[in-house]
Amino acid sequence: MKKFPIWLVMFCAVSAGWAQTNTNHYKPNGADMRIVDGKMYNRTLSTNWTTLPPAGATLEAVEVISEGVVVKNSAKDGKPAEKLLIKHYPDEKNVAKGQMITMPFRALAVGSIKYGSETVPVYDCGLANTKENRKTLVNGPIHATP
Repeated sequence: MKKFPIWLVMFCAVSAGWAQTNTNHYKPNGADMRIVDGKMYNRTLSTNWTTLPPAGATLEAVEVISEGVVVKNSAKDGKPAEKLLIKHYPDEKNVAKGQMITMPFRALAVGSIKYGSETVPVYDCGLANTKENRKTLVNGPIHATP
């Protein structure tokens, strides 16, 4: 009879563990993979990527230059607005000066660049995962040499 309470406790503990298991597993998607500086990243799972604009903020397009789109984030809590350069922004061809960017997107911080008299951080949205873009990978794919 003493074994029954032990079995009951073990059964309850295991059942509680099953109930807390996350059943919404991530399913890999080719569109989540992006190429930045010759390396492939999963922008959804990578903790190095950030979501822009930050929650509750917007980005205003300052200028479209050859390197990408220079944006200014909206000032919050009395902090001055910060400029950023966004490389490979998905809708870059349709961005106009003064346009507000409110739709969140993922980007990887890759360094900084001199813009006018200031140095601004650079974020890269990456190249799409296509056969042509995979040729830019540093450590793959393997190319046959004649």
